[in-house]
Amino acid sequence: MYLYSGKTDIGYNRTYNEDYLYIKNLDKTEKNEDYLAMVLDGNGTNMGRNDNADMKVIPSTLLGHEISSILSEIYENNREMLYSYPVDCLKMAVSCANKVLGGFKMGSEEDYGGFSSTITMYFLHNDTIHYLHAGNSRLYLLRVLPDNTTKFVQLTKDQTKAQGLVDAGLIQPADYYINPDRLVLNSGLGIFANPEFQTGSIPLRTNDILLTTTDGIHYALSQKDLENIIYNNKTLDEAVEQMITDAINFKNIDNMTALMLYKKA
Repeated sequence: MYLYSGKTDIGYNRTYNEDYLYIKNLDKTEKNEDYLAMVLDGNGTNMGRNDNADMKVIPSTLLGHEISSILSEIYENNREMLYSYPVDCLKMAVSCANKVLGGFKMGSEEDYGGFSSTITMYFLHNDTIHYLHAGNSRLYLLRVLPDNTTKFVQLTKDQTKAQGLVDAGLIQPADYYINPDRLVLNSGLGIFANPEFQTGSIPLRTNDILLTTTDGIHYALSQKDLENIIYNNKTLDEAVEQMITDAINFKNIDNMTALMLYKKA
C-alpha cells in the first residue's frame, strides 16, 4: 500500500506559479497501484504580450498535461507495453511533449520563445519505480536499512553548468549552491530538441519514502534539512507543508514544489 502527499506553492516573491505537480493511480479500478508521478519546473511564462496571468500558457502545465495524457492513453489501450517497456514509454511521452512545446516556440518566438522546463517523473508498478529526469529538479530516496539505520540519497543528478564544474573539480560541492550556474541547464524540455534523459529503475522496500522536489525547495534547504523534516514530522502532509514553509522563510525567490510517496507495510 502506498500513501502520498504533495504541494506546489507560488513561493517567495513570485507573480505566479510555474511549477507543476501530478500524481495519479492510472488504474481506475484501483486494483493495481500503478502510479504516475511528475514534478516540473517551468520557465518563460512571463514572455509575450499578454499580461493577463489567467490567459498565460504555463510551459510546465502544458507539458504535464501532454505527458499524462499520452501515458494514460497507453495504459488504457495497451498497458502491457507500459509494463514491459516503462522507461521507453516515459522517454517517448516526454519527447512528444517536448515537440509540442517546440511547436509553440516556432509559432511565436515573441510569445513563447522563453518556454522551458525541467522534469522529474516516475511510473510505479509491481513495487518498482521507473524514473526519468532532465534538468535540476530532484528525486530522493529515504530507506531503512537492515540494521535499522537509514540512508537518504539523491537518485538524480542536476544537469547544470555548475554541476559540471563540480564534476571537473573546479568548484567544491558546497559551493554549488552559491554558484549562479546552478540555474544554467545542460538538459531540459524546450531547451534542446533531443534532451539528455537520466533514467533508472529501483525496487521499493517497505517503509521507503520517495521525495521529489523543484529547486525552490532543494536550493533553499540542504539534503540534511530535508531528511530532518521527514524524521521530525508524523505525517506526509506535515512534512511537505514544513518543506514549503521553511523554503519560503529562507526567502529563496522561486516557486516551490514537494511530493512524497511512502510504501506502507
